Amino acid sequence: FKLLDSSVDAVLISTPNETHSEITKHAILHNKHVLVEKPAVQDPKQLIELNTLAEERNVCLTVAYHAAFAKEVVWFLSEWEANPDQYGPLTGFQCLFFDPYIKQGKLKPQAIPLQGSWIDSGINALSVIERFLPVGSLQMKEARLSHVAGIQCSDFQATVDFRFPVTGMKQIGRGQIETNRTLNRKKENDNS
Repeated sequence: FKLLDSSVDAVLISTPNETHSEITKHAILHNKHVLVEKPAVQDPKQLIELNTLAEERNVCLTVAYHAAFAKEVVWFLSEWEANPDQYGPLTGFQCLFFDPYIKQGKLKPQAIPLQGSWIDSGINALSVIERFLPVGSLQMKEARLSHVAGIQCSDFQATVDFRFPVTGMKQIGRGQIETNRTLNRKKENDNS
């Protein structure tokens, strides 16, 4: 926290997930502009509090969602906006984020501070989809999270179903985001 007493104008917060909210609040209270790595908070109420505080202090608070600005997303978004008749409105989507963090039944150490597949990758998937839909239009319909006893994460797999109004049409779009950390899971009798 000594850095916050210095003359720097802005800080990047890239610490373990569970510390993001507290450190961000400290930085805002020291009148620093903040770029915080996703997820910014553990509870949506904390985000409302941080946004309110940043507004009161007249500082910028931004959450970094790196997947939303991946080259392929930026490219397709520009193509889609430039050629609306060719592509048409978004009527459905499926996002698959598979991070291979569980190997031989154990969570890799670098994944422990990421907390779970949904908190880490699900948020990234949402940030990509929200580039293509009006803000606030996505409605969650069902969520299924899988847990494994003895593995230190909130979930190792999540599947979440969504609905959204299709722009310019009287139609409901459907989408699904799936996250999974078991790509490297080795079968018991597999020696490879």
